[in-house]
Amino acid sequence: LAKTYREVRVEPGSHGMSWLGLHVPDAVAWASYERITSLAHAIPEDPDDDRRLDAKRSDVAIDLLLK
Repeated sequence: LAKTYREVRVEPGSHGMSWLGLHVPDAVAWASYERITSLAHAIPEDPDDDRRLDAKRSDVAIDLLLK
């Protein structure tokens, strides 16, 4: 039953931002998070890049979805 209840949700945030969330099985969620984190860590170091890891994860996830 749980696998049949999957969804993608957008919730308005503030300052022109929104939350994008997925309701998926645990294993899929964790595997996706680990892959996104791995890709975020692989971004070359740049002294002019002041993004934190969470921001890099967000950018990686959006890049994967939109490209």
